[in-house]
Amino acid sequence: MKIGYSTAKAAFKKMASINVEVPRNAIGNESLGLLVGLWCQKDSVDVSAAGRPAPVQFGFRAGDLYVETKNCRISNKNRYSSVAYEVEIGEEKRKSLEAGAGAEGGFDLGSIVSFIPFLQGKATAKIARDQVSTERSAGTYKLRVWRCADGGRDFWRLHGVGLNQDHVLENRLLGDETLCDLTFEDASSPMTVTVTFVANLRDLWVGFPEEDSKTTDKRFAPDTELENRKSVARAIIGKALKSRQNRFDTKAGTGQVALAAQRVQISKNGDEERL
Repeated sequence: MKIGYSTAKAAFKKMASINVEVPRNAIGNESLGLLVGLWCQKDSVDVSAAGRPAPVQFGFRAGDLYVETKNCRISNKNRYSSVAYEVEIGEEKRKSLEAGAGAEGGFDLGSIVSFIPFLQGKATAKIARDQVSTERSAGTYKLRVWRCADGGRDFWRLHGVGLNQDHVLENRLLGDETLCDLTFEDASSPMTVTVTFVANLRDLWVGFPEEDSKTTDKRFAPDTELENRKSVARAIIGKALKSRQNRFDTKAGTGQVALAAQRVQISKNGDEERL
């Protein structure tokens, strides 16, 4: 089998890096496994405030991993997902939890924080509906919060809930198990797979070191002034991330930024090579 890999691309290497492989032990007669390694980390930048440099940390609380295919299909079997936390709840708590889901289809972290200890503290964001699930088993319900949720035919949703105190995507998120199985549509032609990690700017987290989080504009209350500074920082960081989009063949949608991508091409015959 001939396997060719492109050079991995990254908007900011510290924020996200990717490595796509087709392991030899994942190649079968009918299908082959796609192994995706994904690493994320918080980054920092200086944003001038009140005439002095102000360091700002930033990262993403969630992101989507898209798998674009040509001449192959993604199998509905052996699709990877992982659970961050699981707990048994009763019928009344399940109803209360689902009733608390907002009109946008998300769960307020406050509504499930009593079930999940590691969400306590700074949990203020919303959890997407596809990150939380309940399953009936032996007369009780199990509440699951997913770290990596199997989101649809060609994408997976990754979440930072519980990874650190800010619930930001950090460290290695994927790479221990294959993401999915692929099958050729036409075995006489090569298949091409492009894996892209995309994040929505609404999931962008920004934070200041404690010594720089104090108010500098006396016209506003401390909390309001801090949120103003975060809004400015988000706009600057979002614009910088958007400026890197020409590095990627896959264009992110409105309000999204592509952070990392790599392409692999596989033919039935030949040896491994670089694209």
